[in-house]
Amino acid sequence: MREISPDSISKLFVYECRGPQPPGSEPKSAAFLGLWREPPYYYLFFGGPALPSVRCWLETQPGWQLRDVIELDYDSWQQVAPAELQIGPFAIRTGSLPLYHTGSSIPINIHTGLAFGSGVHPSTQACLMALADLYGRYAPRSAVDLGSGTGILAVACARLGASRVWALDSNPLAAREAQQNVSFNRQEHIIAVLVTSGLQAVKAKAELLIMNLEWPSLCQVLNGEDWKNFGWVVMGGFLRAQLPDIQKSLPANANVLFEIELNGWMALVLQIRASAIKTPSCASCASW
Repeated sequence: MREISPDSISKLFVYECRGPQPPGSEPKSAAFLGLWREPPYYYLFFGGPALPSVRCWLETQPGWQLRDVIELDYDSWQQVAPAELQIGPFAIRTGSLPLYHTGSSIPINIHTGLAFGSGVHPSTQACLMALADLYGRYAPRSAVDLGSGTGILAVACARLGASRVWALDSNPLAAREAQQNVSFNRQEHIIAVLVTSGLQAVKAKAELLIMNLEWPSLCQVLNGEDWKNFGWVVMGGFLRAQLPDIQKSLPANANVLFEIELNGWMALVLQIRASAIKTPSCASCASW
């Protein structure tokens, strides 16, 4: 996967494919940027026209079909963040050079690509501000960032003082970008990036759970039980009008500490009393 920057990529060429199983390889093209997985649909991203390469690659994937070709501006896919952005106490830099010292600000360096989380979207900003407020009152030492995207919230937790953070995403492309950002921020000793479809697959019971998710994914998590095992929960990705549905999903032992709203997007911070904090039991977590 080639690294993407707004300076080098202005157009995206997206090839929508449908396949009966995950691909066994990736296209061999200098313009190939990454593969976005939403089975049974798979989206091939290129920085230039690549139809011949895609058709050649599809011949090696039994049962696969090309469904559509989409050309769009990079700005239409990913909101391009300014080189430096101040969000609460965080100074976020999206340029090619890392930012380590910014006076009293907390530096976060983010390479933006295809994954969500450049720091521009109000839901990301609300969650960053919620984390800063939460860590100002309490001191969660371990955190799980579910649906981590670029890893920006996982890095924020590490910068705020967490000693163990698990960044989880079901999309391998997003996990790769998150790992790049973990390394860019020199947080490999704190943050582990894992490809997994949910909390149950990892069995990582930390003190804090963060889930800034799209509405359908957030509802799916809330309908389960695993998220209720954390001491604190920061959730985002929903609008003010959807808050009543969120409140109906809260367990009786959940206390709403505070909420943050930016341009209609919400971040809700919960404390769940008498939650059982367990040590991660999966092999990948235990070995890290």
